[in-house]
Amino acid sequence: MQFNVAFTLLAVVASALAAPTGTEVALSNRAADVDGNLYVCTDANWGGECANLGFYVNECNNMPSGFQDNISGFGPDAGWECTTYT
Repeated sequence: MQFNVAFTLLAVVASALAAPTGTEVALSNRAADVDGNLYVCTDANWGGECANLGFYVNECNNMPSGFQDNISGFGPDAGWECTTYT
């Protein structure tokens, strides 16, 4: 009887640990919430600090503070074109 209770408890704990958290679900859904992505880096040859920034069609966005006036390379997803303003 003790073995059965211990095994059941172990199975419940293992399944709880394997279940996705709210954060994991939110991150996977967030990628689908944008139209495309723009990859930006602070140094040449895709070096330094880099980020993949999501964007929406026909919407202008300011760069995050770490990238304002500090981008040496950027490129959109394949098939997209970007217009930049300085």
